[in-house]
Amino acid sequence: MGNFFIWLLIITLFLTLIEGASVEANAMHSTLLLETPIWYLLLFFVFPCIYIVSKDIVAIVIIVLLLIPLIMFSGMTLGILTAKYKKYQYLFPIFENGINMNFLKCIMQMLGLYGCVSITLPYLSRVKDTSKLMKHGIIGLIIVIQMQIVSVSGLVMTFTPERLVNLILPKLLQTQLVSYARFIEYGELYVLFQVVAGWLLKYIVTFYAMLILLKELKLKRKAVVNITYITSFIVFISAYIAANDTFLLFKLLNYYSYICL
Repeated sequence: MGNFFIWLLIITLFLTLIEGASVEANAMHSTLLLETPIWYLLLFFVFPCIYIVSKDIVAIVIIVLLLIPLIMFSGMTLGILTAKYKKYQYLFPIFENGINMNFLKCIMQMLGLYGCVSITLPYLSRVKDTSKLMKHGIIGLIIVIQMQIVSVSGLVMTFTPERLVNLILPKLLQTQLVSYARFIEYGELYVLFQVVAGWLLKYIVTFYAMLILLKELKLKRKAVVNITYITSFIVFISAYIAANDTFLLFKLLNYYSYICL
């Protein structure tokens, strides 16, 4: 049964690769780089990642350690720049419609998308010293939790709940409000970095986690290398089909959230 569940996790990780590539390409194409075709964005996202994951875990760790602080700094800077556009009264009343089926459905989908924390599980086999694993895991979760609370509540305070539910990529729209003395007007630069770096990180971490699981199944090195190229090609085609139609993409993301759950 162990191998069966490992294969289920591998399939879910594969779907996560398609999610990462398609969301990044669609976000860039539909908001910031309108003239750039989807396939071109995917070309410079999917295939360069093959080089990164082909290196050992040291390359993955270095990239994570470099990009995570920069993403956090970018997020904090955006929080400060967009502060004057937020109105706290938009958060109230809390539970205006009570606990109903839509609320429960939303919670289930959110839990499903947070299920991506399972990407870290294959890496635990590579941890030599586990004495401080719980402590560092809790610190990491606290950082993620506060970032999510600030990000989501900030969007509600900017757009109101009624308008927010009808926006496809509200974070990208929120940054376009930034303007200080007609001088600082580059909020898009921060969110552009967050989108590209954030999805790139998730993609390579997911890809390498999948390769760790494949190696655990005693596959030969040559087979794993071949799977890397084949997987990248399938992800490119699948992500292009999904990202080319925003409505289709979000419909597929709804299904994906339940699969992760």
